[in-house]
Amino acid sequence: MFRTLILIITATAYCLPGPALGQHKNGRIKHIVIFDGSRPNNAVRGRVATIKKKIQAKGWVEGKNARYTILYGQSSAKIIATSVDKIVSLKPDIICVSTGIAAHKIKARIKGIPVVFVHVPNPLTSGLVKSLSRPKANLTGVATWNISATQKLLEILNTIAPKTKTVVTVLIPVHSAKRMYVSQILQTIPRY
Repeated sequence: MFRTLILIITATAYCLPGPALGQHKNGRIKHIVIFDGSRPNNAVRGRVATIKKKIQAKGWVEGKNARYTILYGQSSAKIIATSVDKIVSLKPDIICVSTGIAAHKIKARIKGIPVVFVHVPNPLTSGLVKSLSRPKANLTGVATWNISATQKLLEILNTIAPKTKTVVTVLIPVHSAKRMYVSQILQTIPRY
């Protein structure tokens, strides 16, 4: 049943409907930590609320068979590190982590607790997992963007505008995957 909870959190990104899971067999309340490394603006709060709502829709109801702790990293490496320390001390049953930087910090510190990541850039290229089909260890999840899609976007651009000489890419300077995106773009451009 606990393994099912892990899969439910992963499926939240796809908003899959399904039957409720009900009370855990031994009656113990599961402690679920939802950790988002971003600043808690409306979009981030909405993402966290959606994750929690989807888990609860599957039967993991706060106060009945689940207890939630929600933390935000404020997009600050220092606050993310402090939050990870807090998560370690909480000893949760499962962690749902959002954003790449937060996922990497969790991976470095948390062993033996299932971790589901959502809204992270390419987990394979960034070193978060060893394989997409078999992530190993205690990590699994859903990526927001696969860097190989960059190649496809450039291919589509070349198809619809073959005479294009200049392509501008706008990236957030502190984004954890910036180097990976730029590298992929530079590797792809010579083909066109």
